[in-house]
Amino acid sequence: IDSGASHAIREKGRSLLPAGVVKVKGTFSSGELIAIEDEHSRTVAKGLSNYSSQEISLIKGRHSKEIMGILGYSAYHEIVHRNNMAVEEL
Repeated sequence: IDSGASHAIREKGRSLLPAGVVKVKGTFSSGELIAIEDEHSRTVAKGLSNYSSQEISLIKGRHSKEIMGILGYSAYHEIVHRNNMAVEEL
């Protein structure tokens, strides 16, 4: 994720939105536990993904309001909701 998303998660207790994602590593399905890493490959948090790796690859870097137009559906505005996320200690 980019530095803005990292700051929002760590300092403001926010969810992970597509706009903050810069790269997807690995293959996973929606509902799976994923690691959220910053631009230095440090784990910022872990959480349950609302979207698969393939879906995130399509919506990364985009605004949540664009999900419907890209995927054809929009079950969630966030990739990982704050309620389904554990932030790692610094």
